[in-house]
Amino acid sequence: MKPLAFFALSTLAAFSAAQVTTKTIVARKAGYYEAKASHAVFATTPLGKLANLTLASDANRAIAQFKRESAGMDKPRYPYSFQQSNEVVFYSADLISVLTQIFWDTAGAHPNTSYTTQNFALVNGVPKRIGMTNLLKPGIRPVQIDDLVIAKLRDLGASEVVDNNVMGLNAQQRDRFTISQKGLHFIFPPYDMGYYAQGAFEVDLTWAQLSPFIDTKGILKGVAR
Repeated sequence: MKPLAFFALSTLAAFSAAQVTTKTIVARKAGYYEAKASHAVFATTPLGKLANLTLASDANRAIAQFKRESAGMDKPRYPYSFQQSNEVVFYSADLISVLTQIFWDTAGAHPNTSYTTQNFALVNGVPKRIGMTNLLKPGIRPVQIDDLVIAKLRDLGASEVVDNNVMGLNAQQRDRFTISQKGLHFIFPPYDMGYYAQGAFEVDLTWAQLSPFIDTKGILKGVAR
């Protein structure tokens, strides 16, 4: 399991760590399983309220699904484990970017790890969850970002890309990024772009690399440099 530091302090903008707290939901059945899902809790600004609602819903849904899938199970040789946690990558009044890591060990061939991301911004003054299409300049197609990411994955030796099994990104992969003052960070869990032993692949695109495609005067104003 790749450890996640809960705060990326260098990117918390003008906010202090004290303005972000965590809440943890626990489900446990002795000898059978233990599940924990922690989520960030932001100050109750309009954007913070949306992020809080989304992240809390994700955490509660994850625990409920794990309990549902574990119902009626025979006692395993060792207790199953499930963990979900948030890393706050960027936090300002206008933009929030969060990486969620999900880890589970259910006595299979090996433990598994997955990732999701949650990006929130004020769009024309309205708090919304955003994806790649919200960041692009008019006339730019998402596949143009795909090409940059795929080229980086090829350089990293991702087997699915090297073997030409993957030529582009699907919508879920394209929107699995976080935002910081350095640029966009894409993450691909094990099996997504390579065999399990290759682990997760991470791709960073700087604002300089993205400048032909990304609108730095809109949602990203004050972030992209």
